[in-house]
Amino acid sequence: MTRARDVANVLSIATSLATDAETATAISNHNSSTTSVHGISDTTALATQTYVQNNKGINKGNTASRPESPANGDLYYNTETSVLEVYDAGWWIPNTTPGIPTSVSATNQPSGRAYNNGSASVSFTPETSGGKATSYTVTSSPGSYTASGASSPLTITGLQSSTQYTYTVTATGPLGTSAASTASAGVTATTVPQAPTIGTATGTGDGSGTATVTFTAGSTGGSAITSFTATSSPGSLTASGASSPITISGLTLDTPYTFTTTATNSNGISLSSLPSNSITSTLALSSFDAIASTTLTSSQAAISFNSIPQDYKHLQIRWVGATVGGDYMYIKSNNFPTKSSRMALLGTDLYNSANYNADATYGTEMWFGGIDVSEPASGIIDILDYSSTTKVKQAKILLVRPHSTGPYNSLITLINQFGTSTSAINSITFQSKPSYPLCAGTTVSLYGIKG
Repeated sequence: MTRARDVANVLSIATSLATDAETATAISNHNSSTTSVHGISDTTALATQTYVQNNKGINKGNTASRPESPANGDLYYNTETSVLEVYDAGWWIPNTTPGIPTSVSATNQPSGRAYNNGSASVSFTPETSGGKATSYTVTSSPGSYTASGASSPLTITGLQSSTQYTYTVTATGPLGTSAASTASAGVTATTVPQAPTIGTATGTGDGSGTATVTFTAGSTGGSAITSFTATSSPGSLTASGASSPITISGLTLDTPYTFTTTATNSNGISLSSLPSNSITSTLALSSFDAIASTTLTSSQAAISFNSIPQDYKHLQIRWVGATVGGDYMYIKSNNFPTKSSRMALLGTDLYNSANYNADATYGTEMWFGGIDVSEPASGIIDILDYSSTTKVKQAKILLVRPHSTGPYNSLITLINQFGTSTSAINSITFQSKPSYPLCAGTTVSLYGIKG
């Protein structure tokens, strides 16, 4: 019984030596239990393990009392948290998931971000009382956009422009993922603007090499648009403005162009719009502006245009009318030449060709013709560079008038006038001789040419 008592004493969890009765009971229990390891029952093994853990193999205490130089695999029972911890690579890892991160804060990151690809930087404080965290995940609301990483802060992208988001953070470790943190305050994602929608490009047609580009602004990206820019192709000529339309200049005449537009805010420049329609800048008839026109209601000696505007490049005069008796009409100005050359065609035959002195009183002769208003003459005069102060003036005159002699009934006259002065022309007069006044119904009109 002595050896049996010794065995019982080893297996007992009591602090005193076993009695004979206790020894007999232990042997009886041993013989009636299921043997699992080396003839020791599961129940006895569990009792032994519990004894070792509670009394000999595990340190315990509060967090501050953990061993100062633990080895990987050491166990410690934390009486503050009631959690069994194991030391691993610098961490006391509890047998739980990581703690919930705190102090979540988000900051908008707008600079240079493309439209609907906003970004925010989310900072947080990891919780140290829970299990070891190996990664953290930020999640937005709305949209459930996410970003993950090993530490704070984390940058989340893909956010929709002009949208307010809040953010939560979870921690993940070997034993699982924590619950989500309290949400951050709301932060609006801002980016560059949305690309404008192109409208119509229109050439001015006045020879000035300009075009007007219309467009519709897109969304601001969350920050106010400060300007729009139109760009030509080819040439990459640009012009900017606060709204549509934008006029762009410097175009080469007779060259086809398309145009794109962009929008700019404090975060940067948007993508370009689609290209506009193609236009070609030309010198068109629409570049003629009416300056003045006079129609006589009774016969009179002259029609004058004074104080002619100087903001056009060329002038054109058009008329239809006659003189009583069919005599000549004259044109004069503050700077017309003293001579002109004239060539006349009667039908298909050369009628005469000569140089003519200007009349000292009336000016340069223009054979206006027609014996009365029922047989009017007509003509066009182009006065080139009339407002220039560096060029000698010249005029190209085309006259068509009735002719009563020979087999032909019309006379075409071409007159080329060259000035002798560089002074700008600011007045023009159509003059007849007193005995042959201009007929009622005669109309003279003055036009300015921009290009």
